[in-house]
Amino acid sequence: MADKKTFFLDFKQENENMDEKHLEEYLSEIVNSSEPYEEFKKVPRKKKAVVFLELPKHLQKLFSKKMKISRIIKILKTVDPGDIVDFLELFTDRKKKRILKEFDSSLKKKVEYLLQFDPECAAGLMSLDYITIRSNSNFETIKKKINSFLKKNEKPPIVLVKSEDGMLRGHIAFTQFLFNEPRDLEKKIEEIPYVKYNDYYEDIIPRVKESEIDAIVVVDEEKQILGMIKTPNLIRIANNQGTKDVFKFAGVKKEEDMLDNAFSKFKSRYLWLILNLGSVFLAAFIVSLYEDTLSKLVLLAIYLPIIGGMGGNAATQTLAVVVRGIVTHEIDRKKRFRVLFHEVGAGLLNGIVNGILVAIIAYFWNGNAMLGLIICISMIINLVVAGFFGTLLPFVLDRLKIDPAIAATVFVTTATDIVGFFVFLSLAEGLLV
Repeated sequence: MADKKTFFLDFKQENENMDEKHLEEYLSEIVNSSEPYEEFKKVPRKKKAVVFLELPKHLQKLFSKKMKISRIIKILKTVDPGDIVDFLELFTDRKKKRILKEFDSSLKKKVEYLLQFDPECAAGLMSLDYITIRSNSNFETIKKKINSFLKKNEKPPIVLVKSEDGMLRGHIAFTQFLFNEPRDLEKKIEEIPYVKYNDYYEDIIPRVKESEIDAIVVVDEEKQILGMIKTPNLIRIANNQGTKDVFKFAGVKKEEDMLDNAFSKFKSRYLWLILNLGSVFLAAFIVSLYEDTLSKLVLLAIYLPIIGGMGGNAATQTLAVVVRGIVTHEIDRKKRFRVLFHEVGAGLLNGIVNGILVAIIAYFWNGNAMLGLIICISMIINLVVAGFFGTLLPFVLDRLKIDPAIAATVFVTTATDIVGFFVFLSLAEGLLV
């Protein structure tokens, strides 16, 4: 028993002293360097693969072209097959084949096994970074497996338990092996969430929330263990997904890179700018209907950008929150009405506060209390509309299988401009002119 405890505690102590820098520090030094590849070469070999996978896309492309096969092989020897697959996806097919030839037969077989799956589905995201045991395994067998694992990995393994016919039964916390004899293991088996091999990213994220450890298991139709998805890998995917949504939200395609040429950037953006142009003309048409009112009271034109701008900004804030909630699955169907109610309520409160402020400014600037009241009412209505459409439109577009991150901004900006201008100019025409 003492030998067993010493074995694991020694490993833990060594592992705690292993990091020389935090990942963020490496990334910051590389990204902000005038010679990023030279900075990347300074990263310790055991950390290079992890750092590489976290780098911006344009740097990954640049480094993959510069790295020699021999250097790539040295880096890949430090990671598990699942991370190797992620790494290889960034190289050309020709370079990928040359790298695979350098692997030993066992590693090559594992990598080729993982490469055959769709990279977007559960099987394409999984790794083989775990060990499997049966509940009746003796400690010597378990110790050999863990010893073998630790020779190739820095962190302790996740221990999956399977039945005699290979079906997933659950997992046993690594710490249990410090204090329990093999005969007690049956009582230590805990449930672990699992997904089918053909489930996609959107289906996997909700299951991650159910896991108390940093992984979920991938199984086939018969619940046989195929692999495991590590939470850090999903976080990286989620961050990338979030980045794509930010780009789409601004009308920029995910393929656009910071260093793309002018024509590539033009192709990525022109369609959404044209659609926005159409919405601007629609709002201008509403203003043109009140041409006589504006000609009689020119100072109304001063406040039109304020009404439109505040509505657009409030709608964008709401859109950002709602789209993020949809993407991360934080907002399900049961929560949608509550989200709508709260966002409209927030719009009402913000409208009252900002409306009163603008009304006070208008009164002291123009000496017209009625104008201040009209602006206040218009601001309140427009920010309520911003909260309503900023919440409702993403839900509707998502239901119609249209990406809300792409389309919602055009529609909601049009809605707030039209409603805001119409209310403001209608009230002005009825009460001031």
